[in-house]
Amino acid sequence: MNILETIAAKARERVAAAKEALPLAAIKELAEEKAAAEQAAGGFAFPFEQALQGPDVAFICEVKKASPS
Repeated sequence: MNILETIAAKARERVAAAKEALPLAAIKELAEEKAAAEQAAGGFAFPFEQALQGPDVAFICEVKKASPS
């Protein structure tokens, strides 16, 4: 098995474990509950900036002067 096959196999294992831990039906239910709560609150409940300040938020950014095209 080459390195790419090893990486792909590990990724499949992680995805399978994640699906077991939180099945798609549960994710859909959580999303519907959140959407209903936001709608009841009169729209988007929290500003984008507040959401980014949460303790479990992580993101990767790349800043470029211009794109190659």
